[in-house]
Amino acid sequence: MRTTQEDLRRATCRDGIGEAGVERIVFASSNHAFGCYPITEKVSPSLPPRPDSLYGVFKVWGETMLQQYYDRYGIRSVSLRIGTFRAQPIDQRSLATWLSPADAAHLVDVSLSHPDPGCMVVNGYSNNTRLKTFDPHWATLGYRPQDNAEDHRERLRAEGVDIDAADRGEWEWPEHGGSFPRQPERPVR
Repeated sequence: MRTTQEDLRRATCRDGIGEAGVERIVFASSNHAFGCYPITEKVSPSLPPRPDSLYGVFKVWGETMLQQYYDRYGIRSVSLRIGTFRAQPIDQRSLATWLSPADAAHLVDVSLSHPDPGCMVVNGYSNNTRLKTFDPHWATLGYRPQDNAEDHRERLRAEGVDIDAADRGEWEWPEHGGSFPRQPERPVR
C-alpha cells in the first residue's frame, strides 16, 4: 500500500490537534529575534526577523518551525518575543524592554485562550513608557499590560544605575538588541 502526503498529514494531526493531543503551542521566543534593527526603527512582529546573535537565530528557527506546524498540520501557536523578564527592571535598557511577571502571566493566558491565533508572533513587554516597538497583535489577543518600568526609575537611580542617558533622548545602544549585535560570538571550542 502506498502512503500519500494526505495520509501522513491525517496520521500526524487531526483538525489542528497533534498526534499527542497538542492544539496550541506558546513559545518563549526573544526580542533578540529582531535585535539588529536600529533602535530608531519602531519594529513590529510583521517585519522580517533580524537576529542579533546565535541565540536570536535559534529563536527565529523556533518561530519558523511553528509556522511550518501551522501551515502543514494546523497546530496554532503564539511566539512571545520576550524582552527583559525579571521581577523588576535592572538597567537603562530594561526601562524599555521589561516584562513583569504579572504581565507575562497575562500574556501567556491570552495566548492560550484566544479562539484562533493562527501562527502569531507577539512582542513580550510590559506597558513601558520607553517602549521602542509596536505590536498590533496585543489588541487582537486582548493583551493589556499594566506594569511600567518607569515606576522603578528612582529605585534604579538610588542604586547607582545610570539611567539618565535615556532621559536626554539618547540611548546607550544603537540596536534593539542592546550590546549583543556588536559583541563577537564566543569562539568555537
